[in-house]
Amino acid sequence: MKNYNKIHSLLATSAMVVVLMVMTFTGCTTTADYTLGEEFAPSNQQMIMRTRSYKAGMVREASTEETPCRIFETRLFRTDSVKSNDVKRFNIGIERDERFGVRRMGFVSQFLHMVLPNDSIGFGYRPIYDSMTMQLLVDTFAGDTTKPIKYNVYWLTEDLVKDDATDTVFYTSYDPRKAGHLKADAEPVFTFTFPDQANKVYTGSTTIRMKETPSTKAFIDRLLCMDKLDENGLANNNVEVYKSDSLFLKTFKGIWIEPAEDNPDNAAVYSLSIEDTGMQFYGRVRNAGADADIITDTLNISYVFRNQYSGKWGNVWAQSVKHDYSTTQLANLPMDESLDERAEVQIAYVDGCGGVVTELYFTDEFLLSLRDINSDDDEYVTAAINQAQLRFYLEESDYDYTKLDPIALAEAMNKAIPRLGLYTDYKNLTPVLDYMYDQEETLILDYNGYLNRSRAMYEMNISAYIQELMNALLALEPDANGNIDLTKLQAPRTMYIAPEAENQFSLSRSILQGSNHELNRASIELELTYTLVK
Repeated sequence: MKNYNKIHSLLATSAMVVVLMVMTFTGCTTTADYTLGEEFAPSNQQMIMRTRSYKAGMVREASTEETPCRIFETRLFRTDSVKSNDVKRFNIGIERDERFGVRRMGFVSQFLHMVLPNDSIGFGYRPIYDSMTMQLLVDTFAGDTTKPIKYNVYWLTEDLVKDDATDTVFYTSYDPRKAGHLKADAEPVFTFTFPDQANKVYTGSTTIRMKETPSTKAFIDRLLCMDKLDENGLANNNVEVYKSDSLFLKTFKGIWIEPAEDNPDNAAVYSLSIEDTGMQFYGRVRNAGADADIITDTLNISYVFRNQYSGKWGNVWAQSVKHDYSTTQLANLPMDESLDERAEVQIAYVDGCGGVVTELYFTDEFLLSLRDINSDDDEYVTAAINQAQLRFYLEESDYDYTKLDPIALAEAMNKAIPRLGLYTDYKNLTPVLDYMYDQEETLILDYNGYLNRSRAMYEMNISAYIQELMNALLALEPDANGNIDLTKLQAPRTMYIAPEAENQFSLSRSILQGSNHELNRASIELELTYTLVK
């Protein structure tokens, strides 16, 4: 009997456990029981978690009916104040795109030598110039690479950076002639063509011989200190400039490279590795004296555009980009930052290299809905954003990933920017709180921002930004009529979607669906998970 009672007791206990387990797991499939343990929690610390989505022009929440609400007003934005100095790659070339127009790309750079001439003889007795090559290494490209492009190479006539300069900031609108660094009528010292299949110069070629111009001799004579040979015929004039980087740059102020005017505009643009870009001089040295026709040695001098050991001197360079939208649908769309009013657009354009990006302006209706996030539960006085996922879909994408045509989307995704950033100030690259890109070397951010190729969309975690926005909204006091003055909002309500900060000069481009759900199959979407607190 005792054994039976023990068994009966165990069975009863087990049954109770099973009941509790069933109750627990059943609760997971419906609604959680927030009353469990409620009597032990202070009344001002009781919480409830919910989700809310802004999708297809509607706001959806489990406890309420769908109501219309658009997140953003989307406008194009274009500025000439995109910083282009100290870029990680040089971009050169000229390319036409049906949607983004024409872009012409060149760069300016200081250069330094990698050899020291002899104090007494300089570069030798009546040195002979043979050739000068451009050294480059293509990283990526965009456009038609079968079209050759002719480039002009100029020697700057004025200092790229003044001695009393407090900074070395350049912008994509940089023009050496307007900046006073190059005379308006200056002639190129060299030209070269890249690629040039007819002469066996391909996109994979790393050495391109440059063609001489009427200005070449004066440049080479100066470069080899032989613009004034001494009485013995030695190229040692002003050789001391090679002993100091600062003196060298006072003499050879820099190089400007740009596509020539007579190029086709439907060719390609190329991204070059800075560390592998420079010029190479080839020449010979004569035997001094009566046997001057005898060659005693060769000259091989490297001139680099970036010298990591030069410190302050020799590491100034900048990218120049000229955009022309006159042949595209963007021609008549207001985008310049100087315009007081810019019309809304249904498609969001995001271009690299200082091109057009998209401004995202939070609507009044969205802000008010966010402020009233606890309107159905007056006893809950504040809210904490657990997660805020913002999604942008490519032009041909859809909310339902099963409806995607991977073949049709393949080209768009291959052209798309791999990762996008969100900024409250695009010109200064001030990011939203979640995208603190300057900390990514030491921290793993939850921001994301990468292209999801399986769904043809970008997803950004902007939880901290939305929390900041909501805190500022809750701080606003209603007037006597219960109205909220959103002009007093102490948080940015405008964002800019652009390439990630570390890849601002990407050659890729993205075309996204905007915020108007009536004109887009998959308009901009925001999904919130939040906690209401008593």
